[in-house]
Amino acid sequence: MIKINEDKMRETAQKMADLRKRNNELKENLSTLFDNIANALKCETGKQIEFIGKEDLIKPLESMDKVLEHMSDTLHILIGEANHSEYPANTYYDRVFAEYNELIISIKNMNQKTEE
Repeated sequence: MIKINEDKMRETAQKMADLRKRNNELKENLSTLFDNIANALKCETGKQIEFIGKEDLIKPLESMDKVLEHMSDTLHILIGEANHSEYPANTYYDRVFAEYNELIISIKNMNQKTEE
């Protein structure tokens, strides 16, 4: 029998959510930093720094946010804790394992029939 450690999955989902929060804080801090640099320079060069450097740093952080959100949401779905999951609480793996057990029984039955 396969057993899923839902506590570890829940803990990992929370860590993903925490990492996502830190990622967003970093994105905001970098954005503010670039805005402050551009305002401090108040010249055409400041506009270039804002336009070129800011997007180069912010865009990967926005992409990372989407990845972390997806990972956290997926873990919550797997343990049946998603807000809008099609699977009621604690049923996702139950269904998968029930289908797995049915498959094993079918294989055993087929093997018995071929031996007869």
